[in-house]
Amino acid sequence: MDVQIFIDIARYAHIVSVAIGFGAAFLTDMYALRRLAVPIDRSFISSMHAYHKTIWISVIAMWATGLVMIYIRTGFDLANFSPKLFAKLLTVTLLTLNAQFISAKVMPLIELNRGRSLMSLSLKAKLRLAAVGAVSTSSWMLALAMGSSKVLAASGVLTFIVCLPLVYFGAIGVAIGVMYLLHLGAQMAPGQANAPVTNFIAAKRTAPIILGRRAS
Repeated sequence: MDVQIFIDIARYAHIVSVAIGFGAAFLTDMYALRRLAVPIDRSFISSMHAYHKTIWISVIAMWATGLVMIYIRTGFDLANFSPKLFAKLLTVTLLTLNAQFISAKVMPLIELNRGRSLMSLSLKAKLRLAAVGAVSTSSWMLALAMGSSKVLAASGVLTFIVCLPLVYFGAIGVAIGVMYLLHLGAQMAPGQANAPVTNFIAAKRTAPIILGRRAS
């Protein structure tokens, strides 16, 4: 059987895993942004765990299919590695480390602050969350681009030396800047920014009283 068939199958599975991972990462960021001022509840935590599990499965699938493709094409001989391949390995490694950081730090932070909103966290915590989200989304976008672009496949090492830091630092800078502006907006209008949290807490405290009056 032609070895090209195995390469095509591995490439297709690889692109699918990257696409699913990128989609899950994008949905995670959008979901978290929509829930910034809403108290963290069981539904939010369950959704975040589900998204993150999907991302982890995609990361594992991407490594597995990617290593198969590398072996078929290079035999794991570094002399046969292209600049794009080195750049992609670096990107996927950063993506994996970022996913591990989310598992070890971000998810426990969210669970620990159940009942509070993400906007009620400290500025340091919010900026860290913004940076983590930017690294995740940037890594998936780069992996998808390098897995599908013929231009990048033929590019030299200088292209990746310039592009990778530009994409990562640019995305982190934008994410941190937006989060900082949201933080300033919350500080200038604390009553409005914290209204969902205040109403949630107040409702829980007054519910037994109201129910007691109705019952009597």
